[in-house]
Amino acid sequence: MIDELVAGGEPKTHPPQHDFHLLDHVPLGIVVVRQDMVVLFWNRCLEEWTRVSSESIVGRSIVDRFPHLGHDRYALRFTQVFETGVPTVFSSRLHGQIVPATTSGARERIQHTTVTRVVNLHEGQRCAMLSIQDVTDLTHRVRESRVMLLELSQKQEALTSALSELEQSEVELERSNKTLHDFAHAAAHDLKAPVRHIRAWASMILEDDGDDLSDSATGKLKDIDKFAARMHNLISSLLSYAQVDASPPVKSAVALNEVFDDARSEFEDVIAETGASVVLGDAPEVRGNSVLLHQLFQNLIGNALKYRKPDVPPKVELRCEQDEQQGWCSISVVDNGIGFDSSRADRIFEPFRRLVTAREIEGSGIGMAMAKKIVELHGGAIAASSKEGHGATFTVTLPLAVKHIRLLIVDDDVADLQLTAHELASSGLVISTAGSSKEAFEIVETGTVDVVLSDYEMPVEDGLRLLKRIAQKYPDIQRLLTSSVSPPGLAESTESGVVQGFWPKTMTAEQLQEFLATTTAA
Repeated sequence: MIDELVAGGEPKTHPPQHDFHLLDHVPLGIVVVRQDMVVLFWNRCLEEWTRVSSESIVGRSIVDRFPHLGHDRYALRFTQVFETGVPTVFSSRLHGQIVPATTSGARERIQHTTVTRVVNLHEGQRCAMLSIQDVTDLTHRVRESRVMLLELSQKQEALTSALSELEQSEVELERSNKTLHDFAHAAAHDLKAPVRHIRAWASMILEDDGDDLSDSATGKLKDIDKFAARMHNLISSLLSYAQVDASPPVKSAVALNEVFDDARSEFEDVIAETGASVVLGDAPEVRGNSVLLHQLFQNLIGNALKYRKPDVPPKVELRCEQDEQQGWCSISVVDNGIGFDSSRADRIFEPFRRLVTAREIEGSGIGMAMAKKIVELHGGAIAASSKEGHGATFTVTLPLAVKHIRLLIVDDDVADLQLTAHELASSGLVISTAGSSKEAFEIVETGTVDVVLSDYEMPVEDGLRLLKRIAQKYPDIQRLLTSSVSPPGLAESTESGVVQGFWPKTMTAEQLQEFLATTTAA
């Protein structure tokens, strides 16, 4: 239709609109102008955008209606199109609007315009067609995206900076902690020596010259020895407290029954002297450090025996409850001692905080603070409850050991396979191994596997495909993946439930045991 802009010998000033009806239905603004810039066609889309009817503009110069199009920045480029036939583009970024128009929301309608030459076949008259695309929404989305990208970039920079500061803080904290531990050790050692000398001299004076001393002087020397002994105990307790978290504890499956027995044996003399009863309930295995757990229950049992009622035989009972589904064990140490005001329970776990004075009952004020630190190092919690004159209860929550779970480790690298099995030897798991996906699936089919830990990088069939096959046929078997790289498709496999846990091979043996303890607890 555009090639027949002129019918017969003379140009039509007002060409019939039906000649261009196809252009009325395109989602673009279309205007056709002659070389003298007289408008030959103005489509319906432009009528809606500009509220300028085709009747009011067709046959008139477009420059009369939109004077800016007569400026050199537009006129010269129109002339170039007419003369060379090379299309030109007025981009939305540089020109914004070729014809002023607004959106339904009264926003400026941003336009991207392409000007193309068309020729009248009858007269050879050169015309130009302006195709105007509305890019308002796109432009605003691009701008919003740029703002979001800028904000994201700024947040990323802030996060990177924060992580860098955090890493630096961790390094400084580690250095500070080491300095503190070293200082505590040195200070305790240096303080113990003069205390020992004080006790030694007091003892020597009492032994060698006791008969020549007055009763008052003898009493004072005995007080010196007693206070020096108390100071020695306090220094020892302070050193122990400082060393509890000097390094991450190595954890394994620990039988609480053995820990309870060992801790109770430390107090055989006190039990015999006071007629105490220490009843140990049956307890499961927990995941922890046996040395620290011994220290924990030694403190708790000792605390229960220490704060006894006068002339009443102490009774201490250890009760255990376990939640295998959640993977936790709760141990309560219950006594019939003097108790305390429950409103002050939280103070018990603060260093050097005591609810009774040293004159009433000997103590350093460190024991319960140390107990809390040990429990927290195991990822657990400790709480105290009591009523004055009616005994006290200390409740400790610890993670259960991963016990009797049958783990299949799959890895084609024999060295890695043996190393992983060795690292998990003390975890309480029943371990079997396979060097290929085929061998692994055969073992799974025997019904002797609860958890599969498969390497990703395997020949023939990778770990993800193996776990997918297992998930389809044996959905109750837990499926874990390990790799030294980030496997493609891991996110999708995790989301779909094919992979229920991922362990990077950069983890330490301790972290691997923690990972398995967490993922297999239920």
